[in-house]
Amino acid sequence: MVRFIIISPNPEQIQAEVQSNFPDFNYQIAPGVWAVAASSKTPSEICQMLGIKDSNAGVVFTLDSYYGFYDQTLWEKLNLWEEQ
Repeated sequence: MVRFIIISPNPEQIQAEVQSNFPDFNYQIAPGVWAVAASSKTPSEICQMLGIKDSNAGVVFTLDSYYGFYDQTLWEKLNLWEEQ
């Protein structure tokens, strides 16, 4: 699966879309920041799925590598999604 980071300055506008489109493959890192995974998608397609556009700001990054110190659940999910 392809892993993505989604950032939105208006999390209440896309939170339901994130949970609906990625019910088993989303993790909220912080308010307005999610890690998600999807099969064969591009950042542009993820933006379209979530309704990110001029009137609903946000950005989507492909997550190829990562490093840091955070909640163990995040690392477990990212590793699991990479294997699927």
